Amino acid sequence: MSTLMDTWNMYMGLKDRRRQKEQDELNLEKYEYQKRQDSLANSQRKRQLDNADRNYEAARIDQAALESERAKGWDEKNQLL
Repeated sequence: MSTLMDTWNMYMGLKDRRRQKEQDELNLEKYEYQKRQDSLANSQRKRQLDNADRNYEAARIDQAALESERAKGWDEKNQLL
């Protein structure tokens, strides 16, 4: 009877180890998938921030040019008076 129980315990131990190995592999796949998704999200955020920086810089340059034009127009008006 002891041999049968030993065999059964060995079988159950192997079964439990196999299940644990499958779970570990699944967890690793989920972790790697999440890392890839995070990397993609970070790349997208970086692109969005870069675009926002470029848009801000372009708007700042446009505003500076507009202010310069206004200042020139103001100076010309004052010279005519």
